[in-house]
Amino acid sequence: IPDSVTNIERLAFLDCTSLTSVVIGDSVTSIGDNAFYGCSRLSHIDMSYCTYIGRAAFSKAGLTTIETKVSMIEDYTFCNCSSLSYADMSYCTNIGKYAFYGTSLTSVDITGVKYIGSYAFGNCSGLIVDELSSPVVKYIGDSAFDSTMKSTLQRIDLPLCSYLGSSSYSGYSLLSYLNIPSLKRIDNWMFSGCSSLSTVILRDVSYIGNYAFSGCPLTFSGLDLPMCEYIGPMGCSIEGIVSLPSVKTIGSYVFGSCSSITYVDIQ
Repeated sequence: IPDSVTNIERLAFLDCTSLTSVVIGDSVTSIGDNAFYGCSRLSHIDMSYCTYIGRAAFSKAGLTTIETKVSMIEDYTFCNCSSLSYADMSYCTNIGKYAFYGTSLTSVDITGVKYIGSYAFGNCSGLIVDELSSPVVKYIGDSAFDSTMKSTLQRIDLPLCSYLGSSSYSGYSLLSYLNIPSLKRIDNWMFSGCSSLSTVILRDVSYIGNYAFSGCPLTFSGLDLPMCEYIGPMGCSIEGIVSLPSVKTIGSYVFGSCSSITYVDIQ
């Protein structure tokens, strides 16, 4: 593709299943929606000069590695690129829904990412990550890591994350540390079955759903949640002083069998 071309429009090479190589000049800054969708034999393309890559632009393509400087990876961009094992996301701040769904990624670096859409890394069965950590991420969508990392993830450290999608981390057997002080809502059963979970740091949560920590060997030694308006039966032990000054609803059996609670503040 000559240097005179600046944009590759949507559907330009849709389902070109015999296409194995594309050489584009550094003048190309935009690749449109579905531009290379279904190019199953296309293993590499230099997109380092692109500032925009559209929705599903490479979905079902044969890419094995990608390096891009775009800040936003759109919805479905690399969805079902089953051979994709490496992606450089060092410039990325937003990852759309299903962006890397069904790929063969073995690691991800979300250090600079602020937004991760639903199912963004779903069904990435080869993903080996022992710590999910970012100092800036604020939103992780529903099932963003669905069916991944269950046998490897040990720590979640997301100090600014205010939304963590529902049912994302149930049954993560090695997860032992959870730092989510900015999280607003914990849904029903969200961390249930995390059989190694021993440390949880909460602060701004306003809703804790039923049995959110059921099956966890977890004891809250003091529970100070100034913003919490609803708390359901957590499914774990609580002891010491409980402070819930904003609570409006206390669910059934929330403090049942918590024989070591010494004081409850529910002004």
